[in-house]
Amino acid sequence: MQGGEQPSVTIDDLLASPPAVSLAVANAALGIGRTVGYDLARRGKYPARVYRVGNGFRVATVEVCALLGFDYQQKAPLKSQPQSRAA
Repeated sequence: MQGGEQPSVTIDDLLASPPAVSLAVANAALGIGRTVGYDLARRGKYPARVYRVGNGFRVATVEVCALLGFDYQQKAPLKSQPQSRAA
């Protein structure tokens, strides 16, 4: 990977990841650019839980997976909720 490129991340990579991943990995998985991702994290607006660790950020893997429709604990797609019908 050359400077400025985002890492390539698959759902299998995320499911095999530790409970928190780097902001760069979360950005790549969610399709968020580096500058926007860091700005969202600094402002507390990132779409998943972000932890400040030293000078960097870590993101909750379970929430990144959920945003992509996968259950991190079960290592499988989320089960869809049945649609309720209006009477």
